Amino acid sequence: MQSYRFKQFGNLDHLELHQEAMPVPEAREVLIRVRATSLNYRDLAIMKGEYTLPSRPGHIPLSDAAGEVIQIGERVERFKVGDRVVNTFMPRWFGGAFQASARYELYGSDRDGWLAEYKVVSEESLLSLPDYLSFEQGATLPCAAVTAWTALNGDRPVKAGETVLTLGSGGVSLFAIQLAKAMGARVVSTTSSEAKSAQLKALGADEVINYVQHPEWSEEVLRLTAGQGVAPITPFTKTTALSV
Repeated sequence: MQSYRFKQFGNLDHLELHQEAMPVPEAREVLIRVRATSLNYRDLAIMKGEYTLPSRPGHIPLSDAAGEVIQIGERVERFKVGDRVVNTFMPRWFGGAFQASARYELYGSDRDGWLAEYKVVSEESLLSLPDYLSFEQGATLPCAAVTAWTALNGDRPVKAGETVLTLGSGGVSLFAIQLAKAMGARVVSTTSSEAKSAQLKALGADEVINYVQHPEWSEEVLRLTAGQGVAPITPFTKTTALSV
C-alpha cells in the first residue's frame, strides 16, 4: 500500500510517499480502506514542529478520516466487512471519565495517522458513518466537530435562548455555529472580511462582527447582547481573548 510520511518536521518538502506492507488486523481489530481525510490546524502545527504535545519524525500525518471496513480480525463484534466508518480522535479513550494520558497517544502525532490507503485500528476506535453523510463529510468530524460539541455540552451545557460567541472561521467555529443553533442558542461570530461574514451567516450565525472594522469587538458583543454578554463555555482556540 501507499502512505505519506514526514521525514522530519519543517514544511511539506519533507512529506514523502512510501510503499508499505499491507497491514493485517489482529483480534478485535479491523482493516480500513481510507476513502477521505481532512486537515486540521493541528496538522500544520505538527508539520512545523510547533505542536504542544509529543510528535515523532517519520510519522504518517492526519488525525481524521472516513472509510470502509474491508477485513476484520477475530472476535470483532461491532463491525462487518462493507461497513462505513469514521475514526475517533483519541484512539485509547473508549469511554467513561477522561484520562489525561489519552491525549499523549493521538493519530498523526505520536502514532501514525490516516494519510495512507489502508489502516488497521481497534474496533473500539471507530464509529459508524451514517448513510446521509459522505466520506468527505464524515472525515471532518473527529477533531473539529467533536471539539465544538464538547465546548457546548461540557460541564455547563449551553441552554436554548442563550447567546454563544464563536471566534474566527476555522473548523471548530464553523461546527460550533451549526451545533449551537441546533441547541436553540443565538450565535454571535467574529471574522475578518465581508466574504467570510456571508459564509458564517449562511451557516446560521445571527450576528457577525468584523474585527478589522471593530478592533474592540468585545464592546460590540456587549452592545449586541444589551450588556448581558455570552454563555460561559470552555474555549477551544489558540487565540487569547477577553471574557465578555
